[in-house]
Amino acid sequence: MDVPVIKGKLRMKGVSASAESRSKKRRRPSSKSKPAVPQGASEPSAKRQAAPAAAAAASEPAAPPQAARRPKESATAERREAIEGSGRIVSSGQTVTGTGTAFVKELRAGDALEIVDPVTAKQELRVVTMVLSDTAAGLSAPFPHGLAEPTRFRVLRIRAAEPAGERSAGGASAESAAADTSFAGEYSAAAGKLTWREKVGGSYRERSQGAAPGMSREAMLEFRAKKKHDKHC
Repeated sequence: MDVPVIKGKLRMKGVSASAESRSKKRRRPSSKSKPAVPQGASEPSAKRQAAPAAAAAASEPAAPPQAARRPKESATAERREAIEGSGRIVSSGQTVTGTGTAFVKELRAGDALEIVDPVTAKQELRVVTMVLSDTAAGLSAPFPHGLAEPTRFRVLRIRAAEPAGERSAGGASAESAAADTSFAGEYSAAAGKLTWREKVGGSYRERSQGAAPGMSREAMLEFRAKKKHDKHC
């Protein structure tokens, strides 16, 4: 049986060219797919509903970054205050001389002297390195133009903040007792024994005995003074 050939392709008998082309068109998928539209809503209305949602998402502020941790406050806080200095001062290099001043009462090493420079009319600060007397002090550096004429000044005090409660008498007693123990060493009553050296022939022999509870320094010194051969006496 002869099979007709059309343009290099085989075609079965009884199938027309128009029917074959229509079947190919049905099987060919669409190259462009449109987004699904909700049932009962037209395409323009769906776009109008999506636009406000996109705008709201764009206008929503971004979450703020996590705040950086604050550094811990210094354990030793400082207290600063500025006072008007008594009298007037002149300066030559790093030496300050006062008239009617009270440096010993008002100044400490580490404080600062503040003056108005007579030439530039600007405020100048210099750190005090030493207080020699009520009328003499030393500075870390000279003022830019010196002070030839007596000049008013201010004192910037820098003090370490003291704890809320003053040191109690009990605390002072404990510190004193600790110092006594450290000073007395092995001869203190806290050590539980008294130790001394005795001369035996050409050498020394170490001896010890129990210490009486609450033995004072005077008693320990007297005990050791009686040991003539103790080379530490």
